[in-house]
Amino acid sequence: AYLKITFQKFTPTEGLCRSALVPGWGQYYKGSTTKGAIALSGTAAFLISGVLSANHSTEMDEKSISTRSNFNRDYYHDEATKYHQLSCIFYGFAAGIYALNICDAVSAPLGHSKLGNNRLSNSGMQIEPFCHQDHQSFGIRLTLILDS
Repeated sequence: AYLKITFQKFTPTEGLCRSALVPGWGQYYKGSTTKGAIALSGTAAFLISGVLSANHSTEMDEKSISTRSNFNRDYYHDEATKYHQLSCIFYGFAAGIYALNICDAVSAPLGHSKLGNNRLSNSGMQIEPFCHQDHQSFGIRLTLILDS
């Protein structure tokens, strides 16, 4: 392990790339940790809900195919349709939060967050683990933040 001191330049492209990989990471990078947490948890919650609803729709479809009663077949088919529609709604919300997350990571000013703390508002120091681009070395990044 070694200590590396770097000065970071915050760029919209970096925020975009980070938020595209992990929702909320771009907000965290720019200093809006609360917005980042909301983006990550909201996207994850709606994606999980969509997957669960889609799975339940598939189960209802299988029951509608295997049942012998016309009444039960219609009931299971209707339930499958409802859960499929619900999963599409959840996926839509997840996609909407993801898109807002990317737009915010690019367009929001550095450290701007009405919802959370501004880690860039004061001079200071940030310590975080990092992985080098070759993925062969790991270390601790010490970032000095200076107000101008």
